[in-house]
Amino acid sequence: QWQGSTKLYQKYLSDGREKGISYYISSALRSVIVTGGNILYGAFYSCEQLTTIIIPNDIKTIGDYAFFYCDGLTSITIPNTVTKIGNWAFYSLSRNTVVDFSSFTHIPTIESSTFSSGKGIIIVPDNLYDEWKAATNWSKLSSSIKKASEYNL
Repeated sequence: QWQGSTKLYQKYLSDGREKGISYYISSALRSVIVTGGNILYGAFYSCEQLTTIIIPNDIKTIGDYAFFYCDGLTSITIPNTVTKIGNWAFYSLSRNTVVDFSSFTHIPTIESSTFSSGKGIIIVPDNLYDEWKAATNWSKLSSSIKKASEYNL
C-alpha cells in the first residue's frame, strides 16, 4: 500500500466469470476526467476529497459503489448516454451535491439504493420531470428531484 492512498477493489466480468483486481488511488485525489469505457464497480470508492469528475459522452453504465463515500463531490454531470446506474453508486452524497441529468431524453435505470433518500439535488429535464418522479426507484427521491428550468446550473 502506498502512503496516503486508498486501496480499491475493481470487479469485472471475464469469460462470464466475476474477477477482480486491487489497486491504489491517492487519498488526495480532487479531480478526475474519465477517458472512456464504463465506470466500474467501486471505481472511486471512498475518494472523500474528490470534488470534480468529468464523464465523457460514451459512458453507458456507472457501476455499483462507483462514487460511494465520495462526500466531497460538489456536482456531477451525467451524460445522456448513461442508461444504468448501479446500487450504492451515489449513496453517500452530501445534501448539497448537484447531480445533473438535464441533457437526458430518457430516464436511466437505477437500483433501490443508488442514491440515499433526501441527499443530493437531482436536476432533470423539464419535459421528463413528472415521469422521472414517478419512475421505478426514482419515486422515493421525489423531494430531491428538481426541474432544470427551476435550478440555476
